[in-house]
Amino acid sequence: MNLYKDLEHVSFFLVKEGNIGIEIWKKPVDTELHQLAGETILQITKQNQLKKWIIDSCDLTFMNPKAQKYWNEKWLAEGINSGIRFIAFVRPSKAVSDITFAETRSLYSKKIKVAEFHTLALAIEWLKSIN
Repeated sequence: MNLYKDLEHVSFFLVKEGNIGIEIWKKPVDTELHQLAGETILQITKQNQLKKWIIDSCDLTFMNPKAQKYWNEKWLAEGINSGIRFIAFVRPSKAVSDITFAETRSLYSKKIKVAEFHTLALAIEWLKSIN
């Protein structure tokens, strides 16, 4: 796993074996920084022709409704257009995040293959198994 870009609130990595992008959130942020992270994923996807991403939100304890709307309504369509076909979500097992994530999982799984894990290692293993 190689560091691609490191920001104060989120880091991006590439796993060459498996051609996987990884986004690891470090702390909760406002909507503008969520959008910056989303745009960064799209840039990395296009530059590296990625189809697989891991979104690790274990340290993202809350996502405001505007940010959630951005990811679900704007980013998803752009992500699909950029070539993303598989997303593994790594997230804590907390009741609040379960409620928030249920809508996202339902929406995303209609468009791309989505899986959910509690560890980064399991998410990487799953995406490496996909050709």
